[in-house]
Amino acid sequence: MRFHKILILGCGVVGGLVLDLLSRMTEPFEIHVASRRIDAVRLRVNLAIAVAANLGIEKSIDAHRVDLDNIDETASLLHEIKPEIVVNAASRQSFWLISTLPKQAYLDLAEARLGPWLPNHLALSYKLMQAVRQSGSSIRVVNAAFPDSVNPVLATAGLAPYVGAGNIANIIPTLRRGIARLCGASFQAVEIRLVAHHFVGNEIATYGNPGGAPYHLQAWIDGEEVTESYRDDALFALFQGELKRTRGVPGQVMAASSVAAVVRAIATDSGLLHHAPGPNGLVGGYPLRIGAERIDLALSDGLGAASAEQINQGGQRFEGIERIDPSGAVHFTESRMQALTRTLGYQCRSMELAEVGDWADELQAKYRAYVERLGIAATET
Repeated sequence: MRFHKILILGCGVVGGLVLDLLSRMTEPFEIHVASRRIDAVRLRVNLAIAVAANLGIEKSIDAHRVDLDNIDETASLLHEIKPEIVVNAASRQSFWLISTLPKQAYLDLAEARLGPWLPNHLALSYKLMQAVRQSGSSIRVVNAAFPDSVNPVLATAGLAPYVGAGNIANIIPTLRRGIARLCGASFQAVEIRLVAHHFVGNEIATYGNPGGAPYHLQAWIDGEEVTESYRDDALFALFQGELKRTRGVPGQVMAASSVAAVVRAIATDSGLLHHAPGPNGLVGGYPLRIGAERIDLALSDGLGAASAEQINQGGQRFEGIERIDPSGAVHFTESRMQALTRTLGYQCRSMELAEVGDWADELQAKYRAYVERLGIAATET
């Protein structure tokens, strides 16, 4: 094993589930968890230790307090712990939170998709990566906070995380199950290579179709290509049919399992074939070979890296981000932003990277005011 010391930043739903999964693995991981709420982190760590012990696994897990808004404090913690892998599961507001609102309020906000909410996920990631740079450490950061777009924005400042996790990976098992079912094969015999932005995966899982956005999917059974042996629409329809799964907050274990798989692949230098978003600062999701020293695209024959990224840039526009400039400026699409303007009174057509904290503060203030108008207590994430 190449690496064993792991730090999880954020211990909400996804961070807590990542903690659970890593603590139940047989690899000798030394796990650290840090968040602003140290009392809550200690309780969560003790739960993970107890559950792992019931399974016959003893893990070293330590709790720490850190405020990711404080770059110096975060850099100091990184210097103290010296983690080899950092999992970023921290955002100003988890993307699933709006799903807990009354149905019509959720539907109104969901029209924006994820793009206009970017400041919530970018603000803390930006400060974390500045702290990583300041610490002088060589750390593999696995970002679970909207990596499809956060990672490429940070790449413009030379601050890209090593790779993302979740998103595209969340639909891969069901795609493989669906192809196996449509082609009369076993699950283990099916291999797929998918290039797709978060938007595509979320639309397929939610509506049973890719929402008109571009993607590239190829499949093989026992090494023989079967892409022409089934219809994509029939495959995607299974997500709303017999292969429909629990989603929302309980379904976040799907994203957490992807994070855990990526962490283990890096730690053990396994070269795992896995789908993940934001590798090496690229937009969107890709099939990858994941190791300790490098992340390699594992595209199907005939699809080059430039074409794959173009596909994902197309998906990003459907998500509500028109483009990311080389300077780090982000331009949002009018149609998606209008959903937040109508509901929250929030309007941001373009944003410089250095301004992300201010935009996140405004977005949070207007969301909380909206929730209060609904007569609901705002939930801290």
